[in-house]
Amino acid sequence: MIEVSFSEVYNLLAAPKATDLDDGVVRFDEDSDIADTIGAALERRYREEFRSWNWDLARTSAEEVEGDDGDRYAVAYLGSVFNLTPSGKVYAPWTTNQTAWDVFRDCIWWEVLEAHLETLGAFVFTDDCGDGDGVRVAWHLGRADDDDDDGDDGDDDGEVRLD
Repeated sequence: MIEVSFSEVYNLLAAPKATDLDDGVVRFDEDSDIADTIGAALERRYREEFRSWNWDLARTSAEEVEGDDGDRYAVAYLGSVFNLTPSGKVYAPWTTNQTAWDVFRDCIWWEVLEAHLETLGAFVFTDDCGDGDGVRVAWHLGRADDDDDDGDDGDDDGEVRLD
């Protein structure tokens, strides 16, 4: 069950159609019509947000690195999940402060970001070391021993790994 303040739903939708309102909180199941409506509104908001980001600057300021797979990547730091994602939280097995609303918004945020970056020929990943809160974007440049810069990793599996 997802719980969110009525004012946040109202601001998001401008005219919510929630019937289960108690003490200023809207409650809905993830597979309900209201969840679909709110999810679609969040997707629109996040798409607009990502379109406004300066991806050209990220690309031109990216550092060229060689991945463990031998491929070259242009990698740029976007920021921390603490200031990028809607909840501003890192998900870890020992934490207890995530709400269903946090998870709902964050999942949509990540999905929209990944879809947007795919249109730019890029992908997103988080740091595997340190605090694990760093969010980075990468563009595949090709094999380290390739000079044709076609962005193809040489096989047809459609996957790019940055281990």
